[in-house]
Amino acid sequence: MPFEDQIVYDGWIGVKNIIFGGSLSTDIDDEYEEAKHRFGIIDSLPVPEEAEKTDAEELRFYMKNKRNRERYASEIEQLREKTDELEQIYHQEMGKARARSLGRELRELGLNEAYVAIYDDRIITSAPSESEVRELLEEIMPAGKADHPYIYHFDP
Repeated sequence: MPFEDQIVYDGWIGVKNIIFGGSLSTDIDDEYEEAKHRFGIIDSLPVPEEAEKTDAEELRFYMKNKRNRERYASEIEQLREKTDELEQIYHQEMGKARARSLGRELRELGLNEAYVAIYDDRIITSAPSESEVRELLEEIMPAGKADHPYIYHFDP
């Protein structure tokens, strides 16, 4: 209920435990994340004008997690084809997603500290230093694409 441009409540608030099944819980989480991304958290009235999201912000939201990547697959494809910058963001976000599980795998192998370039979910090169990885990327990547792979610093 609004009062002097603030959201307030009047009366008792009761708390009850409600249990949702896995599928419904996931759907609720997805809808919440999308609403939060699109509109933000509204904490005062009147509601501020909705700020237009940039293509980069949209793409990062769509790439945020596996569920989003599956849910927004067609939107991701459309955005990444728009500009080279968006294509780079796509590859960087895919690399970050892969790096989460890659760290565990590399630790299990007992490897030492290294820098790893990830492109389209694949390791394409690695070296003991970031500068060496960047030099290798300049040699092996197509022209203008050397900055697309995500460089993951593995530090066991």
